Amino acid sequence: MLRLSRADDGPHAVGPEVHHSESVYLNAVDPSGPIGGFFRVGERPRQGQAEVTACLYLPEGDVLFSFARPATGPVPTFSAGGLRWEVLEPFERWHLAYEGTVLRLAEPGLLADPGRAYRECPRVRLAVDWEVQAAAPAVGGEPAEPQERPGEEFARGHYEQLVVVSGTLSVDGRPRAFGGAGLRDHSWGPRHWHAPWYYRWCTACSGPDFGFAATWLARRDGGTLRTGFVWDDGQLLPLGDLELATSWREPELWQEAISLRFATPARRYQVMGRVLRCLPLRHRRAEETGPGADPGGLTRITEGLTRFELDDGRVAYGIAEYLDQLEAGRPVGLSV
Repeated sequence: MLRLSRADDGPHAVGPEVHHSESVYLNAVDPSGPIGGFFRVGERPRQGQAEVTACLYLPEGDVLFSFARPATGPVPTFSAGGLRWEVLEPFERWHLAYEGTVLRLAEPGLLADPGRAYRECPRVRLAVDWEVQAAAPAVGGEPAEPQERPGEEFARGHYEQLVVVSGTLSVDGRPRAFGGAGLRDHSWGPRHWHAPWYYRWCTACSGPDFGFAATWLARRDGGTLRTGFVWDDGQLLPLGDLELATSWREPELWQEAISLRFATPARRYQVMGRVLRCLPLRHRRAEETGPGADPGGLTRITEGLTRFELDDGRVAYGIAEYLDQLEAGRPVGLSV
């Protein structure tokens, strides 16, 4: 049983956990480029800092990227490091603005070595001004009783919502119009990036008529969670019978092609995803667990701008986000 109210579109009370985090996230793609990406601000009030990510995939192949940990206050505001998220009407309308200096990666794979990328890649100014509107109802909420095990917390409360996005963006002062679709999510509660063993999160939206989100999450004890939803022809339905298979790009072992099969009470879907560009990100476990943690322990997150095509010919763009713990430098979830 999940509870969700209009108040949940705003900030929540900060819990006692040192790793309490509240985050808002938006991805969107304009298919005319395609051009699109994602933005996230995750505030950790007990630690006095935020995690701010900006990523934009340009039509010419370059990727703009920035990650920062700016200082934040004792109460979440959805604003830090040049990124601002405003709730204009809960669960209906929002505004996202970003302005900052970002890396321009001609080869996104350079970010596998962040130090080298920050030394060698040029920097440009990115400004984004987007109006965001609901394309479908929100899915998710907060369980009445905690579901996560101690030390495995990732998001006590969490919901997702398909959206349409319009506005402008500019790179070094050169503006261009943006009109696309995507997905937003909002999470709160203690968060450890190393908690999942691995997960696959595929989201896509073509506008107000169709979109989906499919999640495959594996725990360290071997348990899995397969969940998601489909918005199709005015119906929002849970998906089931999720099957997912990945073709991997060598030698980097990044997702290259994705096969998805799932069903709703209305019909079965077969979806093929082609990853257009992939960006490798990482978190060091020592950054979350403090002194004494394994400094070499890494969580890898690969973000793929993806074109999804359904078996009926419809096309939707989105982001395929793959998180893996690394063991001996290899992602642990290569079987999925």
